[in-house]
Amino acid sequence: MHRQPLSQTVKAIHEARTDIVGIQETRSQKRDDAEKLAQLLGWNYDVNEKRSCIVTRYKIVDR
Repeated sequence: MHRQPLSQTVKAIHEARTDIVGIQETRSQKRDDAEKLAQLLGWNYDVNEKRSCIVTRYKIVDR
Protein backbone atom coordinates (compact mmCIF):
# COMPACT_ATOMS: atom_id res chain seq x y z
CA MET A 1 0.00 0.00 0.00
CA HIS A 2 1.37 3.40 -0.98
CA ARG A 3 0.96 6.17 1.53
CA GLN A 4 0.63 9.80 0.62
CA PRO A 5 3.54 11.83 2.01
CA LEU A 6 2.53 14.13 4.86
CA SER A 7 3.99 17.06 2.92
CA GLN A 8 1.38 16.44 0.22
CA THR A 9 -1.36 16.34 2.86
CA VAL A 10 -0.11 19.63 4.32
CA LYS A 11 -0.19 21.19 0.85
CA ALA A 12 -3.81 20.03 0.30
CA ILE A 13 -4.89 21.43 3.69
CA HIS A 14 -3.25 24.79 2.95
CA GLU A 15 -4.80 24.94 -0.52
CA ALA A 16 -8.25 24.18 0.93
CA ARG A 17 -7.79 27.13 3.31
CA THR A 18 -9.42 25.16 6.09
CA ASP A 19 -9.29 25.87 9.82
CA ILE A 20 -10.15 22.43 11.24
CA VAL A 21 -9.42 18.93 9.89
CA GLY A 22 -10.77 15.60 11.19
CA ILE A 23 -8.59 12.54 10.61
CA GLN A 24 -9.14 8.82 11.14
CA GLU A 25 -6.46 6.16 11.67
CA THR A 26 -3.71 8.57 12.60
CA ARG A 27 -1.00 6.14 13.66
CA SER A 28 1.39 4.38 11.33
CA GLN A 29 3.77 1.64 12.43
CA LYS A 30 6.68 4.07 12.36
CA ARG A 31 5.25 7.24 13.95
CA ASP A 32 2.23 9.17 15.11
CA ASP A 33 1.10 10.95 11.95
CA ALA A 34 -1.31 13.30 13.77
CA GLU A 35 1.46 14.84 15.82
CA LYS A 36 3.77 15.16 12.81
CA LEU A 37 1.01 16.66 10.64
CA ALA A 38 0.18 19.23 13.33
CA GLN A 39 3.88 20.13 13.64
CA LEU A 40 4.22 20.59 9.87
CA LEU A 41 1.15 22.83 9.82
CA GLY A 42 2.12 24.68 13.01
CA TRP A 43 -1.34 23.79 14.35
CA ASN A 44 -2.81 22.23 17.51
CA TYR A 45 -4.16 18.69 17.68
CA ASP A 46 -5.99 16.24 19.90
CA VAL A 47 -6.20 12.46 19.46
CA ASN A 48 -8.84 10.30 21.14
CA GLU A 49 -8.47 6.71 22.36
CA LYS A 50 -9.71 5.34 19.01
CA ARG A 51 -6.93 7.20 17.17
CA SER A 52 -9.25 9.71 15.54
CA CYS A 53 -7.87 13.22 15.54
CA ILE A 54 -8.75 16.87 15.16
CA VAL A 55 -6.05 19.20 13.83
CA THR A 56 -6.83 22.90 14.03
CA ARG A 57 -5.22 26.30 13.72
CA TYR A 58 -7.23 27.34 16.80
CA LYS A 59 -6.31 26.80 20.42
CA ILE A 60 -7.91 23.67 21.90
CA VAL A 61 -9.35 24.67 25.27
CA ASP A 62 -11.27 21.57 26.37
CA ARG A 63 -10.41 17.91 25.83
